[in-house]
Amino acid sequence: MAGLYLHVPFCKSRCAYCAFYSQTNTRQQEAFVAALCRELELRREELAPSISIETVYFGGGTPSLLSPSQLEKIVDTIRRVYSPEPDAEWTLEGNPDDLTPEYAHALRLLRFNRVSLGVQSFCDEELRFLGRRHTARQVYSAIEALRTADFSNISIDLIYSLPGQSHQLWQQNLSSALVLEIPHISAYNLTYEEHTRLTHLARRGSIEKQSDEDALRDYYYLVDTLHGRGYDHYELSNFAFRGMHSRHNSSYWDRVPYLGFGPSAHSYLPESRYANVAHLHRYIEYLQQGTTAIDFREDLSPTDCFNEIIMTGLRRAKGVDLQNVSEVFGRKKLSFLQTASEPYLAQGLLILDSSSQYSIEAPSPSICKERVANEGQFLRASREGMVVIDSIISDLFLL
Repeated sequence: MAGLYLHVPFCKSRCAYCAFYSQTNTRQQEAFVAALCRELELRREELAPSISIETVYFGGGTPSLLSPSQLEKIVDTIRRVYSPEPDAEWTLEGNPDDLTPEYAHALRLLRFNRVSLGVQSFCDEELRFLGRRHTARQVYSAIEALRTADFSNISIDLIYSLPGQSHQLWQQNLSSALVLEIPHISAYNLTYEEHTRLTHLARRGSIEKQSDEDALRDYYYLVDTLHGRGYDHYELSNFAFRGMHSRHNSSYWDRVPYLGFGPSAHSYLPESRYANVAHLHRYIEYLQQGTTAIDFREDLSPTDCFNEIIMTGLRRAKGVDLQNVSEVFGRKKLSFLQTASEPYLAQGLLILDSSSQYSIEAPSPSICKERVANEGQFLRASREGMVVIDSIISDLFLL
């Protein structure tokens, strides 16, 4: 199996926190669509014909800025060249003010079956601060339009730990999402990326970052509240009702091959990773000349692959399958991982569990350690460990 990712690099305005490649000049949309369709055709042979396409993801940028007719050209090319599985997951990221009833209906006619909305907040003041162009009222209208068009698989993004955000306001944001009964929620602790307006404001002292203690309080409120409402906390920042996990994102974490199309898009095949040029004009020029736009490539060593399995595994509820580590990398690397994990197991930040089914909020570390004292097959982060998982992961890497 494999996935396709298509990066649509257009935005009407630039969000204060976003570091993804995008531009606000939309005059090249038609040229971009033509180049993207050409790239889809040129790179088909990178995947063996026997490999099935099970997920297609339009990200950005703001894919919902493309017109239905532009999307149709791309979708038709994908279906003709790659023949995705009949039950493939087709996701489009959208901005709430783009999701009119007519647009939502057009997406269904194109057989999209999942939409991810960049909501971020239900507070208009916070939305203005973040540079979002929609209002809270437009979120409700977009959800209604999607459901009227028969979309049941809807995801929203939320951000917490904003400067000046009170705990009460974060509670209200989460409550607003729960009232809508959204089946998938991605909630992110605000990060300050280089070359963003938010980081510039912080360095000037114009805004004050939220304290680590307040961010931790908000995170625990998030996981406890969503767990109590039946959401599966299946990855550090992702929550979903049973059966509504993002198949596309899960394939990333399972290291399933995928091809990325569009400027700045990344691709992954076993033991290699590569990316397109992060420049729209150059991207279009390459494709008009009949060549691909790849300008970065790296071969992954066994050590790189080991580190990726640790990184992607420990950010997920399922954890790292130790038997798989032993089979793929050998007993020596498994022994390294076990030894490096011991301090975190002793602190209860990591746990060993023999069950393949697990929820981050479920059993306590002490119960887990007693139950699998003689037979641990999965290495996982505990509730407390998930908060500091990035620093733990770095200590488990092979150098």
